Amino acid sequence: MIRLHRIASAFKFELRSASADTLMNYLGPIKESLYNEFYRQQSDILLNETLRKRNENGIELPESYAGALFKKMIAPYAGKVVFVDFWATTCGPCISGIKQLHATRLEYKNNADFTFLFITAKDESPARQYKSFVKKQELTNTYYLDADEYRYIRELFGINGIPRYIVISKEGRVMNDDFEMHNFRYEIGKYLPQYDHLKNP
Repeated sequence: MIRLHRIASAFKFELRSASADTLMNYLGPIKESLYNEFYRQQSDILLNETLRKRNENGIELPESYAGALFKKMIAPYAGKVVFVDFWATTCGPCISGIKQLHATRLEYKNNADFTFLFITAKDESPARQYKSFVKKQELTNTYYLDADEYRYIRELFGINGIPRYIVISKEGRVMNDDFEMHNFRYEIGKYLPQYDHLKNP
């Protein structure tokens, strides 16, 4: 655990401007010292997240079952930047975040440049609460997945907790797998420069 924290700290501060080769060289010996498979997987997630955030063109979704499933989910929104929200009715911060952006979603409903997509699971969002909340918040573009599908999608992005927000480019690439949705109006300009003015209303 201490070694894993060392990796996380270095990737966040010491190695934030390092090349991909340097990151790999740094990670290799430390990863080999992690005898627990779970911690080795977490170290890979840290590396992938660092590289993904650094790639201005984004990262291609993998040719895997989870990758194919997610590609099918975002296919209807090709040509738009997609802001994906992983949430649940049993998650207080998720509910709060969705409510806070209610007016923004309505303002940009049917926007030609971007859209919001909401993903939750049946076992985390009981049907009655789910239907009521979706209707009240006027959520569109929602997916209500079974437990297995949801698990595959969460593993695809290394999601250990929600809410979690993902940004998908117009070409279907992963631009950011830990987007700051609470700061949406400020952050959107990073992916759609024509909306950069929103941070200074």
